Amino acid sequence: MNNRKKIFIFTTAYQEVGSGHLYRSKILQKHLSKLKYKIEIFSFNKKNQEKTFCYLKYAIQNNISIILDISNKFLFCSKFFLKKLKNIISLSKKKILIIDSLGKDSLKKYFKVKKFLIVIPYLTPKIKNKQFQYSGTKYFILNENLKSIKNRKIHEIKSILITFGGSDLKNSTIKFAKFLFKNFPNKKVKVVVGPYFKKEQIKDIKRLKNLNTNLSISYYKDNFLKNINNSEIIITSTGLTKYELCITNKHIVVYSDNKNNYTINKSFKKKNITINLSYKDNNSKLKNIMENLINNPIRFNDKIKNRKNLFDFKAPERILSIIKKNEK
Repeated sequence: MNNRKKIFIFTTAYQEVGSGHLYRSKILQKHLSKLKYKIEIFSFNKKNQEKTFCYLKYAIQNNISIILDISNKFLFCSKFFLKKLKNIISLSKKKILIIDSLGKDSLKKYFKVKKFLIVIPYLTPKIKNKQFQYSGTKYFILNENLKSIKNRKIHEIKSILITFGGSDLKNSTIKFAKFLFKNFPNKKVKVVVGPYFKKEQIKDIKRLKNLNTNLSISYYKDNFLKNINNSEIIITSTGLTKYELCITNKHIVVYSDNKNNYTINKSFKKKNITINLSYKDNNSKLKNIMENLINNPIRFNDKIKNRKNLFDFKAPERILSIIKKNEK
């Protein structure tokens, strides 16, 4: 067991970026451990940067393969962080694999792209640059436990799940809970509270729960798969969760809560694989779309069919293959 090759994964998790990147890193760790690799995860936050940088430097000095799965929100919030990261990465003799989307704030502005093997596991506009050849949903890492989801046909909407990830900075959870409570009071609604929700957000959700017996609360560490199985509609954000949910046959409503997330979601929206709403939509439009979905879910089955061949569970093997090529 001590002869297993090591891979160090560096990621981020705190209130502003949520826990999606850390969650993905843990899934990848589980997969690669089965393939006889020893995986260690180090999570950057605002308090432990120096300590985590020491582990990064150690990995480079000992020729350990490195995966960076760091949110752009964190990456570009500090000049000190960027400078330190640049200095340490410059010492690496082998390429570092980075998993994430590269938009306006891409790493190429700050680093020599040749230092990276870049994997973009999302639905994005066509990428012409050959340096970004590893792109598309075939590289999106899915939780293997999602295989246990019962993908039965949906003829009637009985239960709705609201999940806005580890943090919900725009209070979209309570917005949709109130909206459903007002317009569809007879439907069962379950709200998922993330680990980085503020205390006041949780209090608001609990107050609403006291007014409606059809509203229930689930915490992030609770059985998420059971919550998915027991729901016909899932309302979520533009984050990583929407991709995971696409492996199911549930009706997925993706909500863009601000201009930036609306822009990020454009390529995803074009695929016509989910119902897409945004901060631009007024209550009348929200009600009309949700009413149609709840009263006649079969009308939206084309979206489920459209995503059928976009996802599988082989992303970890594909990512490992990239790492192996880099080791030669």
